[in-house]
Amino acid sequence: MKICNTCSEPHDRPKSSRCFKCERKVINTNYCTRNRENLRDRSREYRKKNRELANKRAKRSREENIEYYRQRALERFIAKRGLPSDYKPWKRKSGEGNITASGYKVITLPDHEKGHPNSFDKRRRIHEHTWVMSQHLGRPLHKGETVHHINGNRLDNRLENLELWHRSHPPGQRVEEKIAWAIEFLRAYGYEVAKKA
Repeated sequence: MKICNTCSEPHDRPKSSRCFKCERKVINTNYCTRNRENLRDRSREYRKKNRELANKRAKRSREENIEYYRQRALERFIAKRGLPSDYKPWKRKSGEGNITASGYKVITLPDHEKGHPNSFDKRRRIHEHTWVMSQHLGRPLHKGETVHHINGNRLDNRLENLELWHRSHPPGQRVEEKIAWAIEFLRAYGYEVAKKA
């Protein structure tokens, strides 16, 4: 066995220092370099002969082109994997959203909800449970607020199954610090706090 000078793969060609693949690449490159003009002429002739087909393709609308190339891609996919010819790829319908790796459902907000503070990217995507709770409250969720699924099923985003949780806590264990934190927390949720005389 010999080692190829180009790709370092072992090969069993006694008269060559390159493997078969590398040899073919070199031959093709040399041929294209020597016959550049001939290849250009052939390409021009082909385009002239097939002008009608090219024009027909160019006249097709954008949607037809997209559908045509999608169909071609699907045919190649089916042929490559040896699937039945009537195979239909599974695709979610528009508006159904998708499920993340952590098991939460993500939806895309409608156009009029462009600046929603709880969406996590520029494509206006948001977790469905967050969206349901913010619609119920009539406001976006504040920092530190989370939505908990009561029955543990992350895909069950009915309002009855959701609870609003808050994960903030006082900075220390001193009584004054805890009281200050509790007063601030209650005021944030619309409660009035008065000290007894």
